[in-house]
Amino acid sequence: MCYHRPMLITRSYASDTPFSRRSLSELMAVYEGNYRRLLRLVPEPDRLPARAVSRVAGELDLHLQLVEQHAYTTILQLTYYFDDGRVADPAAQVRLYHDARLAEVESCRFRQPLLFTRFARPGVRLPVIEWKWEANLFLEKWLRYCLDHGHRFEADDLPGGFADALLLAGC
Repeated sequence: MCYHRPMLITRSYASDTPFSRRSLSELMAVYEGNYRRLLRLVPEPDRLPARAVSRVAGELDLHLQLVEQHAYTTILQLTYYFDDGRVADPAAQVRLYHDARLAEVESCRFRQPLLFTRFARPGVRLPVIEWKWEANLFLEKWLRYCLDHGHRFEADDLPGGFADALLLAGC
């Protein structure tokens, strides 16, 4: 399976096995797993700067934008940029529910339809629950890929750390 030339999936993940049925409780398990993976990617979500970039040699830069932050929720956008930063692909907006320890995809954009799913194909409208399954399973695979290839948004990795990034962002 191939997302983009530099982003090849080289191993199978547990979620590649079809669920016997797509129940709400199984979807919540995906949300819980995505929350845990996001905390590995972003260990301190309550101390995020407005924007950050994870750079790994030989990989695409992963961009993170803090969209909103409240006491119990945080909304992040994750993306890669192409064409000198003019094209974000994919671009996933994710809401983290810190009290419930869940992460849910709110929106996701792709330049090209995904070959392995009905998600984001032109003219295909999915029921909301199916869209949530497709979007959140995509996020699961993407987060696993990013973590497996060394992406992290650590305070020590950002120029000046989170505190200086927050000051620069006007927080």
